[in-house]
Amino acid sequence: MQKVMEIGFVPLPQKIPLGVAASRLPQGAQLRLISTTRGLAHIGSAWRALEQNCHVPPTVFQSYDWLKCWADTHITPRSNVQIFFVVGFIGNRLVYAMPLTLWQTHGARMLTWASQPIGQYGDVLCDKSVNLAQWTNAALGFTRQQKQADLLRLRHVRATSNIGPHAKQNFHDGKLYERAPAMDLTRFANEAEYDARYSPEQRHRRKRIRAKIEKIGALNFEIIGQNKVAATIDQALHEKLKWLTRRGRYSSALHCPNHASFLKALASQPTETLQTITAQLSAGDQPISWELSFIYQGTQYLYLTSHMAHLTDLSPGRLTFDLSQRQALRQGLKSYDLMIPYDPHKESWATQTESVNDFYLPLNTYGAFYGHFYFGWLRPILRKIYLGLPMGKLKVLQKILRY
Repeated sequence: MQKVMEIGFVPLPQKIPLGVAASRLPQGAQLRLISTTRGLAHIGSAWRALEQNCHVPPTVFQSYDWLKCWADTHITPRSNVQIFFVVGFIGNRLVYAMPLTLWQTHGARMLTWASQPIGQYGDVLCDKSVNLAQWTNAALGFTRQQKQADLLRLRHVRATSNIGPHAKQNFHDGKLYERAPAMDLTRFANEAEYDARYSPEQRHRRKRIRAKIEKIGALNFEIIGQNKVAATIDQALHEKLKWLTRRGRYSSALHCPNHASFLKALASQPTETLQTITAQLSAGDQPISWELSFIYQGTQYLYLTSHMAHLTDLSPGRLTFDLSQRQALRQGLKSYDLMIPYDPHKESWATQTESVNDFYLPLNTYGAFYGHFYFGWLRPILRKIYLGLPMGKLKVLQKILRY
């Protein structure tokens, strides 16, 4: 793969030519390309400042702390992925960022959101004082001019994100059609109001679940301290993979190299803007369920739930959901994002959903052929077949996907 240039947060001898797109940007504006972790570190302070002043607030997956930790654990000389962050400045002020990575797959040079598949939602960051459409068009034109990729693929774009309306109007439909459920915690002044949202049937079900689990031992829900976080993450991931294996399901995120190392690194370096929460539910002295989440700008993002695989029929995860949301409410958080995929069992812990979709944009003729054939036609068909397969066939397919 051809090496892209690295540009950090330093004065440049020349501005990078922007072509026609440059004429639409304000005077003194320029776009730059960041291609290494060293270059990313140069703009850390500027990136954090941009996070606080976007048109639409970013999610945790666009935060500098998330992206830098991911890059540090995943970008190596041997990896098949390179940082490709398109950033825009007016003078020395960072006003725009499109965090992408460049990699090659099945004969195509692909640009995707940085930290995929570990990261969930994808988006750009744009200062509310500048024109979002202008900068996005300029960034896309700049990206095309680099001639480093055949195709831009944007996964998990929320309808209300910065890039969402632009992608829907100007990109090709990736046909994901997902929904992201979330709980608006501002609707509840206290836990009594939170309890009142349950129907009698739901309340009875939760009591029944709790009674069954308490037969194992007294329940204890706790936030794991730093000295035990690494071991707890390992156990939670181990049980999650065991649970998926029994159902024949495959998770690209959980099988991503360095996934566990990344989560442990993020948990070990809390910052003022991003906090990792590793929660554990125990029955007596036996851990039975875990939740790994991130708190960022008043929202708790539910990244991973896991439970002892042999206790699935007792539904310990449902009880963990309830206890975790209560804690978020007591902390004064605004929202509890259960994230994609949408599952019926998440309805009890959500007050709203948001549309999420995939999009792609060819950058050359080959990218158009690849994108329309695979993302526009073949992949949606394969996904529909996959989701409809019985467990026996899924287990056979799971073995193939590992290799």
